[in-house]
Amino acid sequence: MPGGRILKDEPMHIAFTRLVKDEPGIYVDLTDATFNGVYENFYDDYVFCDEVSTHYVVLAYELIVDMALDDLPQTQHSDYKWFGAKEFLNSSNVHKHSKWYLPEEL
Repeated sequence: MPGGRILKDEPMHIAFTRLVKDEPGIYVDLTDATFNGVYENFYDDYVFCDEVSTHYVVLAYELIVDMALDDLPQTQHSDYKWFGAKEFLNSSNVHKHSKWYLPEEL
């Protein structure tokens, strides 16, 4: 689940390519992804303090990749795992908001 912020004055297709390059370490163009929906996440705190709430708007995309877990970069994350849909939804190690991004037909 790569993700991040779109920078000021950064077009979405550039942000998408940058974020996918930064996290899974691959080059993918936005046109290679399937749009999966818009999701909203509300938090009572903010990354920099607890006194401010946060509202995230997430644009979810699906990518089909064929790569080994050992090929993924270790910079931002280090404990990768492939999940089947049921295992993903039932795992206590997966954040609840990440579970929202699976298509309903699974």
